[in-house]
Amino acid sequence: MKASNTQVMVQAYRLLVAKMIESNRNYPLHLGVTEAGDGEDGRIKSAVGIGTLLEDGLGDTIRVSLTEEPEYEIPVAKILADRYTKRNSHKAIPEIKSTLTYSPFEYSRRKTNEVINLGHHNVPRVIADYSMKEGVTAASLFGVGYMYSVPTDKWNLTDMAVDYIYLGDNIIDFEIPGTLGLIYNSENWKYHKDKDRTYPLFCQDEYFKAEEKSDELNFVAVDINSLTEEFIQKINKEKTLF
Repeated sequence: MKASNTQVMVQAYRLLVAKMIESNRNYPLHLGVTEAGDGEDGRIKSAVGIGTLLEDGLGDTIRVSLTEEPEYEIPVAKILADRYTKRNSHKAIPEIKSTLTYSPFEYSRRKTNEVINLGHHNVPRVIADYSMKEGVTAASLFGVGYMYSVPTDKWNLTDMAVDYIYLGDNIIDFEIPGTLGLIYNSENWKYHKDKDRTYPLFCQDEYFKAEEKSDELNFVAVDINSLTEEFIQKINKEKTLF
């Protein structure tokens, strides 16, 4: 039993196991994402689908199916399997006795606020990290789907065009494409806040202490392990993504 859609695959296997437990049956499971694709996309899809079920403790055999020569599939499958051969000495993982807070057989997106083109019903957005580059020029954007034509003085977008670029403490001193947003570290943003589509990035509690914020969109980097319900409630009232 396989599927090319990772959500369908994961939910189908979980339902199958639930039915086997219900009917007191136990058959071996062969896991695979059918025709996952090639390159990075195919490897990510395989890891998402197969890896999710392996983390559930499900699966007896696996098969990685890439749109490439078969010899390229084996190393990917081995990496996925090796993760579990190194777990012999780990402490026992407590059994999950209740899943009342969510359904393992259904997928639903976390409810979020809509801010510009992010959150709520919008599709996921892609952010490219240019914070470590020594300098950012128009040519630097070629690798993230934006190609500048000198003769026509226009930007041409490809299907791989990102939605935002995180610049950190870098700067951009040229006219950017109309579909692109720029994210600066909060202190650096103060020098560029009057430009269109420029937004600050704050570090957790720094956001609430900041004297200047964007009226449109603010990004907040948080430590997941230190998140509190109070912080989440406060941040959800703001024009913020974290």
